[in-house]
Amino acid sequence: GSGALLFNVTGSNNTASGANALFRNTTGKANTASGYQALYKNKTGTNNTASGYKALFNNKGKENTAIGAAALEKNNTGYWNAAVGYHALWKNTSGRNNTGLGAAALRDNTTGKWNTGLGFRAGAKNNGSGNIFIGHEAGYNNSYRNVSNKLLIANGKQSGNYLISGDFAAHKVNINGDLHASGNLTQN
Repeated sequence: GSGALLFNVTGSNNTASGANALFRNTTGKANTASGYQALYKNKTGTNNTASGYKALFNNKGKENTAIGAAALEKNNTGYWNAAVGYHALWKNTSGRNNTGLGAAALRDNTTGKWNTGLGFRAGAKNNGSGNIFIGHEAGYNNSYRNVSNKLLIANGKQSGNYLISGDFAAHKVNINGDLHASGNLTQN
């Protein structure tokens, strides 16, 4: 597309498809950008993959994968992140080792690391570290805004929709409902 790899100097093994994809790349290597302004500001970042409108737009980091419009759009120095879905990990700037799968999953994370959000808006308001949010809007409320080391499996943002919650640091799990088990239960 027009403007793809326009400023490339010594960067090698890059692929750019779409208007202004990898536009500012100068020395970055082994990047793949597909979509309007995908990896637009990337200059030296390496081994990134961006597919979608403004995916990894602001990137200077390495080894990130963004699939979906505005996925990891604001990423600056963050690395080893994977975002799949519209606005997944959208505000991430320096966070690393995060996985957001679903539209707006982990959307507001800026600096948090080691988070996993699976589902529409899963963990979307969180900016902590070491969290796992599974399900539609799991953790999408103010009580999960800046917490770390939490587990939440839910089917909605209200506490009545929580099935399992937990705290990795406290080694605590809460099951909200009946627990049925076949076989033996062992207690230590």
